[in-house]
Amino acid sequence: MPSNTFYASQASGVMMIAKYGQISNLETAAANPANFTGSLRFHTGFNFLTILGSAYTSSLSFPAFVRDTNTFGGSKCSSSTTVAIPTLEIQTRQVGSYSGSPALMFMELNGTMYQDRIKVESVGSYVRYIFPTHSGSTLYLTSIGFAYGGNVPALTYSNVRVYVGG
Repeated sequence: MPSNTFYASQASGVMMIAKYGQISNLETAAANPANFTGSLRFHTGFNFLTILGSAYTSSLSFPAFVRDTNTFGGSKCSSSTTVAIPTLEIQTRQVGSYSGSPALMFMELNGTMYQDRIKVESVGSYVRYIFPTHSGSTLYLTSIGFAYGGNVPALTYSNVRVYVGG
């Protein structure tokens, strides 16, 4: 026996998932979901996720960084040798503040929304992940960059917004 019923109203376009057999007239529940909250698992008219606030800055930059090097040499080597070492760097830039403790954050960079992170890479050279973070009421964008075959260039975004949802 099924446990849920999916219903899409032809009249209104509303969609819902109801507990199987608990609502005799599904169209009535689709039109008046507040009267059936105990029997509904989902309804497109309910706000399950709401944007609670946001922080904005017109421009934000992450600086470039270079791979570390190590020079080897000594009594067994005829000359010294410099070797580039893969390097990890974490960079944080403040976007703004939000009063409250963020449960969920999204970011918008140059007019494009990202639900969790953006990956910027040059294959064989470097990779950089950028994502929203917070400390108390301060909202940040954080970058974790890894230089393994080349240096990581600077990166600048315009119209940066971090959204707080809940």
